[in-house]
Amino acid sequence: SSAGHDRSQCRECCQHNLRQDSFLPAALCTAMVETEPREPKRQEVEVESRGKTRVRAYVWWYKRILTSLRSSSGVITPLFTSLVVLALSVLVGLFLYATPVILSNGLLSNSSDPTIWRVASAAKCRQFLNLTQHVESLLLAAHFVLYSQRVEGHFIPQYNFEDRVAPDVQEDEVQQSNVLLTLAQFYREVRRRPDKFPTGLQTRMHEALLLSFSFWEANSRSTKSGARYIIYPRAQIGRLETLSQVILALLHFHRSLEAGVLPRGVGINAPSFFQTSQGWRVKQALDDYSAYFLRLRLSSGRFVRTLEANGRPRKQHKLKMHEASSEGTALLAMVSLAKFYRRGDLWQKVRESARAMMDAYGASSAGEEGEGRSELRDFYEHGA
Repeated sequence: SSAGHDRSQCRECCQHNLRQDSFLPAALCTAMVETEPREPKRQEVEVESRGKTRVRAYVWWYKRILTSLRSSSGVITPLFTSLVVLALSVLVGLFLYATPVILSNGLLSNSSDPTIWRVASAAKCRQFLNLTQHVESLLLAAHFVLYSQRVEGHFIPQYNFEDRVAPDVQEDEVQQSNVLLTLAQFYREVRRRPDKFPTGLQTRMHEALLLSFSFWEANSRSTKSGARYIIYPRAQIGRLETLSQVILALLHFHRSLEAGVLPRGVGINAPSFFQTSQGWRVKQALDDYSAYFLRLRLSSGRFVRTLEANGRPRKQHKLKMHEASSEGTALLAMVSLAKFYRRGDLWQKVRESARAMMDAYGASSAGEEGEGRSELRDFYEHGA
């Protein structure tokens, strides 16, 4: 362009230099050549025109058959009805076969909206997850999580699938509490559809959850007022996200046992789970954890993301005191306590916190492509 050449001349020059192995950088030439608009392949054009022509032919023959049959017979006969049903069946089958071609090449070919293009591409895949596949995948995942639980109650964080051993890596308490939350969600799904899962799975998951809750209870500390917080083994500070996910797991477990037949071997003589010693411990843990959880909430509605080993919230510098993923999880935990644990007094705090967090992360991401947009994405994962 500096020499006054047009684009076609530059393209020919690049191709010539590539053939002559000149000093012109090959990557630059390749980029310039590839930026040229390419003409559509003849095969794609033929597929597009063939799909449109095929559908128009189906509609035309269908109308022709109906017109001829109605003109030949004055009344609707069983033969006419049978022929209409047969024609409709053939037409529907052929139309379903040609629908991906219509969506990808016909009706939406003139649209430049990337969202419509993604819908058109997804329309080519017509395999949807049914209940059987959902149960099978959940069953496999539940068995894998149960197999990964250690005798102390927490879980193996990683596997090396080549030699099938667990590598010696530093454990992340947020990941550990996330696995507990996942197992509690699995358990709730199993309790909802007990006829779809093996009989002993409920009991096995029930025991695994109680063992995991015992692990977190053993690594909890109490304040003078009785509120409890979590300090993970070999950690110097506690984390809001860990506490929020443990509260959510306890809530899922609590909701799972509100109705239905109790798992085998649990509370044999008790009319309900919450009248057993296990149910009392779950309710007491929810009350104690939620009491300290609300202490991490500031008057502005935001949450402090870490706490000292002695139980004091770590009110650091403004940029370090809050974390998007932690606050999103905390907002979800507060909503869940208000809705499923019958804490109606929290709804006003929920509204204030949601407004404050959206003002913080929504405003910071406006017009930015870097850290602000990333924080909004981390908050959205649970905060939405």
